[in-house]
Amino acid sequence: MGTLENVRKVLTDRGIISAGAEPTDVLMFYPLFDEVDTLPLFDDFKDAGCHVYFPVTHGDDMVFYEVHSLDGFLSGALNVMEPVDRKHHYVYGIRRTICLTPGTRFSEKRQRRGRGKGYYDRFFSEKPDIFKIGITAEAQVVPEMEVNPWDVDMDMVVTESRIIE
Repeated sequence: MGTLENVRKVLTDRGIISAGAEPTDVLMFYPLFDEVDTLPLFDDFKDAGCHVYFPVTHGDDMVFYEVHSLDGFLSGALNVMEPVDRKHHYVYGIRRTICLTPGTRFSEKRQRRGRGKGYYDRFFSEKPDIFKIGITAEAQVVPEMEVNPWDVDMDMVVTESRIIE
């Protein structure tokens, strides 16, 4: 199975993209060159009635904005593609939320290393009920790694060959 197939399995098993699923907020990312391309999941989420959001950085903060189409992105901070339409931002606590989370490395203990700016760690530390799914290639998973006290662990890590819970 590939990474996206494993992600689809997790999301179906958890009732997020299955028939009759309760409305869910899904926080996605626009992949960089070394990240798993999660964009094919966008239509799955929209078809399931999910509200889908992508991040935009503002100084040291990250705000997610609702996206209805994958058209209309421009390069932003750290060369990450950000949505141009910024009318509706994500509001924490309205619906259950999952976040597909990128990283440069993950551990078998579900630790995550990002790109060093702390955007996701700050965001998650203020919103503890978000279900965090690290999306990565198996080659980027290590048994364990050093982390900082402010680093936030994932609830799950999904690769092309396994699901780490």
